[in-house]
Amino acid sequence: MEPRDRPATLGEIGLKVLPEPMNGVEAIEALGDKLDLVARRNGMTPEKLRATMERDRSLWISPRGFIVYRDPAPPAPTDSPSPPTP
Repeated sequence: MEPRDRPATLGEIGLKVLPEPMNGVEAIEALGDKLDLVARRNGMTPEKLRATMERDRSLWISPRGFIVYRDPAPPAPTDSPSPPTP
């Protein structure tokens, strides 16, 4: 079994892989050779994780290497509320 084909071990799960949550190309570059470990930790191949990170801006990697999805907040309403009518 190739190392990238096996699940992450308990020791690897506690390993910090990033200084802060990151996404996209920035996360791919910061992970470097740890991308394989993060892929295993999340049950993915490195190729699939890389491709998903490149196209899905809501996919973030936590400092411990787990996938987290962050959806952008909806825009604040621009209309001021109307005062109640008596």
